[in-house]
Amino acid sequence: MKVDIVFGYLLSLAAGALAKTADKLSDKKNAGNAALAVGAAYGAAAGLVSVLFPLLAPLFMGLAIGNMFAGKFDTKTHQTGLAVFVSILLLFGFAGGDKALFVLVAAAAYADEVFAESAKDANRRKARGLLGETAVLRPLVPIACLVYALATGSWEPLAAMVAFDAAYVAAGMKAI
Repeated sequence: MKVDIVFGYLLSLAAGALAKTADKLSDKKNAGNAALAVGAAYGAAAGLVSVLFPLLAPLFMGLAIGNMFAGKFDTKTHQTGLAVFVSILLLFGFAGGDKALFVLVAAAAYADEVFAESAKDANRRKARGLLGETAVLRPLVPIACLVYALATGSWEPLAAMVAFDAAYVAAGMKAI
């Protein structure tokens, strides 16, 4: 494994932790500028990954597009993150990467968010089953990355997604 790609995984890890922290802060009424700063930071981390690591760019662009179509950029915090992400891409340019990975991730991210919202609605009605429990975990993007890795032999996007998700989940855990 190249040492430089490790930096891409570390940025992916940071983006995941910051994205979840932004989620949590955007739910607080008094978070204010701190929430916006964290939103900007996760947008910057995702943008830097996309600019510096063309192999990973379709992953983060697909996540952004899928979540945008699912309506997940619904707070100033997340809108700030998206604005910083797009600004970095426009300012520094990006190689684009594999279009198949982009489409696969965008579709999976959209579906993950739609299914997760449906599961939350079912939970409110006390009708959540195994499918609902799984949907809340948003498994489709990692599965899409696994399918891509198996089909192409390119495991880097999967590793970056695992890093992002692990940090996202860890940042969402309550302190013991």
